[in-house]
Amino acid sequence: MRTSVELTDKQRKAMLPFVPNVGEIYRTLDWLRDSVLNEKREEFHTAVESIHRQLTELEAVVYGKNRS
Repeated sequence: MRTSVELTDKQRKAMLPFVPNVGEIYRTLDWLRDSVLNEKREEFHTAVESIHRQLTELEAVVYGKNRS
């Protein structure tokens, strides 16, 4: 599990363009929660895959941009 890290102002500003990605991740988490509550296994599996993909893409973009 990752620990919390303080971001610099430069890092925060660099992440602003990715705010829509974070919103999409939150929507996927809601979908995941609803799938669990409604016992829809296929939707749960799809939601887990979707959030994993989105987080991987977001991480690559953010870290790639901040390391340059």
